[in-house]
Amino acid sequence: MSLSFSEAKLEQAIIELLQDQGYQHLIGDNVPRSSLDQVIIEDDLRHYLAARYQPDGITEEEI
Repeated sequence: MSLSFSEAKLEQAIIELLQDQGYQHLIGDNVPRSSLDQVIIEDDLRHYLAARYQPDGITEEEI
């Protein structure tokens, strides 16, 4: 068993922990966005806000 530390091993461990909690892991090149400078993925944010605040009656205009 190798006890050496590497960034790749740490990254993989964190990915697995997050996946165990239900998060989806995507490679950056596979994330749908208009440019690499786009930090917020607007479609994902819109869907989240609509679902999260639907009980409160959020409208498309508010989103």
